[in-house]
Amino acid sequence: MMIVHFIGQKLKKNWQIILLILLHTLFAALYINQRDICSDEPDYLEYARKWLQGNPERSYALYDSKSPVVIVAWVPRIINQVLNNPIHKNDWGKSDQEIGRYMMILFTLLTSIYIYFWSKKILFPKWNLLPVVLFLFDPLILGHSGMIGTDIACAFSFIAILYHLWKYLNRQNWFDFFACTFYVGFACIVKQNMVLMAGFVPLIVFIHKLLQKELMSFFSLNAILKSISFFLIVLLVINLAFYGHGTFTSLNQYHFQSTFFKNFQSSYTTLSNISLPFPSSFVQGFDLFSYHGQIGGGKPESTYNPVTVLGNESYHNGFWYYYLVNLFFKMPTAIICLSVIGILLLIKKIFIKKQLSILHYCILIPSLIYFIVLSFFNPIQIGVRHLIFLLPTFYILFAQLIEYITVNRNVKIILILLAFIQTISLVKYFNNYIAYTNEFAYDKISILNWLSDGSLDYGQNNSAPKNFIKNNVEYVLPTSIEAAGKYAVWALQVIHVNKSTPDTLAWLRKYHPVDVYKGTVWIYKINR
Repeated sequence: MMIVHFIGQKLKKNWQIILLILLHTLFAALYINQRDICSDEPDYLEYARKWLQGNPERSYALYDSKSPVVIVAWVPRIINQVLNNPIHKNDWGKSDQEIGRYMMILFTLLTSIYIYFWSKKILFPKWNLLPVVLFLFDPLILGHSGMIGTDIACAFSFIAILYHLWKYLNRQNWFDFFACTFYVGFACIVKQNMVLMAGFVPLIVFIHKLLQKELMSFFSLNAILKSISFFLIVLLVINLAFYGHGTFTSLNQYHFQSTFFKNFQSSYTTLSNISLPFPSSFVQGFDLFSYHGQIGGGKPESTYNPVTVLGNESYHNGFWYYYLVNLFFKMPTAIICLSVIGILLLIKKIFIKKQLSILHYCILIPSLIYFIVLSFFNPIQIGVRHLIFLLPTFYILFAQLIEYITVNRNVKIILILLAFIQTISLVKYFNNYIAYTNEFAYDKISILNWLSDGSLDYGQNNSAPKNFIKNNVEYVLPTSIEAAGKYAVWALQVIHVNKSTPDTLAWLRKYHPVDVYKGTVWIYKINR
């Protein structure tokens, strides 16, 4: 009875966050039920299946960035196998993909819990739910919450690392040290770019000691032992995640594909016999990712399309403004407007008033460096979803701004108006969240030319042209032969984003679509 009473008290105390989580789960589940299986989902799920069978090797080109954490999507099938004995399906995994997507919402819920507990510690009670609301009902999050992939898992590991690091710097307790360390190891297996967190954590600790004028303690015996423990635990987590498969393989035994790793292998011959303490599949992932970036996008052997933004295409490099443009058109208008004010206030607080807190450098240092790296040094810019992991901490800082400026009554009225605008904007894209664009994208037809990649179309509406034709019988799918008529067609096919396929609809580019359906399908009425 005491346990039941305790649980009841906890539920009663946190009923608001529970309600928000349930609402998000409902909206995300409704969207999952409506959308098609997206581009990378089958490969993520297939790699997880091979991992479950004890084979973590990246034997296929598209396994370059795939992660074992996606195994949560296999939980329904595993339960089914246990309860109903071994079963065999002949649908090429489609049913497993469809039901497995619901399990991926788990990472969103875990992320929102971390946002909530962090917010409770730094915001007044009436504001501590705001970051959770902004995160859970961000169209980008709603669109990818049930995605079989690693973008939301990155967000979870990112905020978990920084939350426990922040607590550790404030309290110096062992639990947060080990929790932070574990999540760094977890992040390293989620996605290749998250390995930078293994460097950011010591960097932030160093900066903290420097600002506290305790720099010498950073080099103390205790600090050195903690650093050794940190890296050993991270290595242990990585090795456990990949079964220790190929661990301690020497550098000269690898058969690298990318020029970068081949040059490294040949240039450091004195290190060639040193055994690497990483699983071979972990190292292999970095090599494949580098190799595919070296090939570039849009070629027959490429694993991704050219980087496209504002109608410009790049086959080998990204654009420094790629993510800025994507955020400008895809973040809710209210958030963008207030973010400008927030950046100015943050600059004033840090550089003029000298009010730099542990929270600021815990969040800002990794976030800014990641944004710079992804914008300037990332040749594979194929969707704004790659920035999802920065949103949880961004919304925590954003809520601090709202709390700060609401002392003015006029500001409160403006905030209510902006919240209303954001709600209407989101409702317009109900069950079509991946294709969401804000009010700055006033031309919903042409925006597909400006952001013609995974930011708007990730394959979630592949069946939309046929569905539109089914309900509008006067429309048909266009053929490669130019002719008058009414057409519904996948916009990316007309733009010819995928260069490895024949450009059969080039003739349609002479005409302007009259409408757009589901944000990704162009509607034509051609009279001749």
